[in-house]
Amino acid sequence: MKLIIGTRYSNFYFNSRFKNLTTGRETRSPYSEDGKLTPYGGLIWDFTENLSWYASYTSIFKPQNVVDESNAPLKPIVGANYETGIKGAYFGGDLNLSAAVFRIIQENRAIDNGNASCLDNCYQAAGKVRSQGLELEASGALSERWQIYSGYTFSRSEYLDDVSSTVKAGDPYSEWFPKHLFRLYSDYRLESGGDRWSIGAGLTTQSSTDTTRDIYQGGYTLFNANLAYRVGKHTTLSLVGNNLTDKTYYIPVSNRHRGGNNYYGDPRNATLTVKWTY
Repeated sequence: MKLIIGTRYSNFYFNSRFKNLTTGRETRSPYSEDGKLTPYGGLIWDFTENLSWYASYTSIFKPQNVVDESNAPLKPIVGANYETGIKGAYFGGDLNLSAAVFRIIQENRAIDNGNASCLDNCYQAAGKVRSQGLELEASGALSERWQIYSGYTFSRSEYLDDVSSTVKAGDPYSEWFPKHLFRLYSDYRLESGGDRWSIGAGLTTQSSTDTTRDIYQGGYTLFNANLAYRVGKHTTLSLVGNNLTDKTYYIPVSNRHRGGNNYYGDPRNATLTVKWTY
């Protein structure tokens, strides 16, 4: 059984300066926080040779260097993070498994204010928000030649307080983050060719997303692959292909709307690298 405790000490200063080039009027919005302590605590129990249970608590204090439409700085994000789960290590640590559940409660997180006519400083504090879900992960060696990584995240978030006349307690919060996210990648070193060749392939898939301005995007899957050749003891050539099906999709961000912030994800691309180690 292990107990871990700690804290972080923070000082923060922020000053927003805004000048109207038409009128010449200038405004400043200074904001500071001094002597903030952010505590942390964790407990780990190795209840078998291969498995450990853990639980942790972290206080949240994260300053924000943004202002709202009236040029007033937003207060720091505050809250708490709770997590518990089980981790396992097998085959001498070559294969690692984990399962965890988490809950995060935050206040004051900056979000787009949803005002379609807003051009600058279009932020507001989100009020109290709760995010919770689970994470599953497996990574390491299934054999001497076969490496694998897989991970799944389920996340759900909602407002705990009314924010405005249109955003009420119980409404979903981070709709731009997918509720379901799954990653899988595998790499295998071939016996032929003197153990010099390795091949790999994988995918990332996610469920649908939305934005604060109601711009929906359906779920999508991206496929990747790699081919590597070990030239010598110190040198390796690698060819990596990403988004092999040339899927067209938008990068998930909170403030996508019909007039802007619509950024395409990377199209099909390939990278050739030379790696030298000594």
